[in-house]
Order: sequence, then C-alpha cells, then structure tokens
Amino acid sequence: MEKIADLQLQLQADQLREQADDNLEDSHIYYLTYCQAEDNLVMSAQSRMISYYSTQLELESAREKRATLQNDYQLLLAQQQAGMATENQVLDAEESILEQEKTIYNLEMKVESTRQKLITMLGWKGTDQPEIGNLPQVDLEEIDAIDLEKDKQAALENNYTLNINKRKLENAREKNNKEDLEKTIISNERQIGVSVTAAYQSLITAKMSYEQALENRVTEERNTELARQRWNAGVITQYAFQEQEYMLSEKQRSVETASMALLEALETYRW
Repeated sequence: MEKIADLQLQLQADQLREQADDNLEDSHIYYLTYCQAEDNLVMSAQSRMISYYSTQLELESAREKRATLQNDYQLLLAQQQAGMATENQVLDAEESILEQEKTIYNLEMKVESTRQKLITMLGWKGTDQPEIGNLPQVDLEEIDAIDLEKDKQAALENNYTLNINKRKLENAREKNNKEDLEKTIISNERQIGVSVTAAYQSLITAKMSYEQALENRVTEERNTELARQRWNAGVITQYAFQEQEYMLSEKQRSVETASMALLEALETYRW
C-alpha cells in the first residue's frame, strides 16, 4: 500500500511539473499581449478612418455621375422630340438614373455606418457627432529614405508574437516544449522578414500609383483648359465642356484615392 501511495504521489508531482511547464505565461507575456491588443485597436481605427474618407469620395463621384446621367437624359428628351432618339433610349436613361440613386443611397448608408463604427471604437456613442479631422499627407521623402534592412531588424526587435514566444522559451523547462518553441521562433523570424518586404513592395507600388495619378490630373487640367477655350470660341457645346469638367473631377478624386491608398500602405509598413 505504501508503494502504491508513493507511486500516486510521484504521478501527481510529475503532473504538476508538466502543468507548470505547460503554463509558460507570466506577467511580462500578459503585458505584451495587452500592448498587442491595444496596437491592433489603433491599427483598426486608422484603417477605418481611411475607409470613411475613401467612401466619401465614392459618394461624391456617384453624385456627380448622377448629374451627368441627368444631363444625358435631358439631351435624349430633346433628341426624342426632334426624332433623333427612341423611347427605349429615354427609358434606359431613366433606369440609369434610378440605379444611380440606389448606389448613392447605399454609399450614404456605408459612410454613416463607417463613421459610427469609428467613433464607437474610440469611446463615443453612435449618436455623437465628434469632429473627425483630416487625414495627414504622406511625405514622399520619408518613403525615399526608407532603409529596408534596418527596418527588418526593428521589426524583429518589436514584433509582439516573436517576443512572446521568446519569453515562453525562457520560461520553458521541458525539452519538447523548448524544441517546439525554437522552431516556432525561427518560423516567426522568417515570416517577419517576408512580411516587411511585402509591405515595402506594396508601399512602393502605392507611391508609383499616386505619382501616376498626379500626372494624369495635370494632363486632364490641360485638356479642360483647352476645352474651355474651345467652348468660349463656340467650337464645342456646353454639354461637351461639362463632360470634360466631370473627367477632371474624376482625375482629382483619383489623386485623393491614391493618396489614401499610399497613406494606408505607409501605415501598414510602419506597423
């Protein structure tokens, strides 16, 4: 009986040691986990704020498109009266306006939904109306000055998951746990390097898209000025000039959209 009791005590002691070794978390790991959750919240808020302004641009574009469709409809009515357009063409134009109204409504709902999600995650109520500031402009020189290898090293030093696993390795006593954690850490380090490189490549692509959007806007500004001169000279109609102005507005929105995409790519790289 004493041998059985001794064996039971030994088994219990072994189980307690295994449980203690399996429980690798300590106060420092809890702190890192809390910091990680806090930073994830900030990242989410940044992304949602960019989405809020991006959707507003979509809404602005949709409203201008509706105005263009309404002009098309009025032109078709005049052409129909002159026998130059069919009733089906007029009905199709009416249908396009109705579809555009639906698009506008959905975007208005999306803007408000995004706004409410943004302010509630920052501590306000959904019905509150806090002022939402403008997005910062990206400094292109900051991007040009990036040292990718240096930033990879910084990422290895600051990555929460990697630091948590390193801490767990320090706390581990059981051989299998140590081996598993060592493999996990190697995988973490490899993945961090891949992620930083991918984020950098996405950032450079976003920068190139932004610069191209700027060039396209300059070209469209020239086209609009030329169209203005031709309209003043009576060479083109007011309708044609308004079409050109709409194209310029679209190019301007493309610049703003590309700027937001660049900001998001930069913030992703920074994180």
